[in-house]
Amino acid sequence: MKIQFIGTGAADWNWREYPAGTRGSTITLIDDALLIDAGPSLMRNLEMCNADPQKIASVLITHSHSDHFNPEQLMQLQEAAGHPIEIHAAWEALERLPNWQGTKTALTFGDEFRSAGFDVTATPANHLNNNRWEPAFHFVIKKDGTRVLYHLDGGWMLSFERDILSGQAAFGENEFDALILDAASGASYGDWRFADHNDLKMIDDMRSAMGALKFIDGKTLHVFDHIAWSLWPENADARNDVVTRHRGILAEDGEILSL
Repeated sequence: MKIQFIGTGAADWNWREYPAGTRGSTITLIDDALLIDAGPSLMRNLEMCNADPQKIASVLITHSHSDHFNPEQLMQLQEAAGHPIEIHAAWEALERLPNWQGTKTALTFGDEFRSAGFDVTATPANHLNNNRWEPAFHFVIKKDGTRVLYHLDGGWMLSFERDILSGQAAFGENEFDALILDAASGASYGDWRFADHNDLKMIDDMRSAMGALKFIDGKTLHVFDHIAWSLWPENADARNDVVTRHRGILAEDGEILSL
């Protein structure tokens, strides 16, 4: 499985002027075909990452905050692809795409479906949308025996999500090969955004519990993504130091992870 981090930034980056060093809005592309989220830097960052829109077959939307869901960018993607693209999201997001050419599927918690060659499960995220009744999703993504938990935006793990993952484990699913984790708060421990985003100590506690539940093992990769510029160290060496201490990989725009 090829995972390309098209953008890795949280909502406090400047996507109007793109000063040097700006991370794009958090967008991830898997095997060139499955796109997760489509924020304001979508088309710019696809080009910067040499990602071909014509290969994209399906889009998953975690939630409709503007840094993850931009209808104008999605319509540009549809045009650049030159073919209908599936999209899976909450209906509140889908209704903002009246002219979408491909299949639109409204998600609910626990949905299992196949898209672009992947088996996908939609799980509930602990993340509040502008419409408080609109659901936010994490995704279990599986292909050819490789399993990834895409776990952003969101803070901690809800009991409903734990039950879904426990059910999969009970039916013989192996531990995840990788967790792609919301780490917006980074080393800003105790920040007020803990209810919607993780800091690295929160991730340590969560994955200890996930290990006890047999969701992960010593081979599981832990990728820290959705990086807020105001909550992480500005200096690259300081960022790398804190990532090493918390036993993870810091996602960078354009980086490719092969599983």
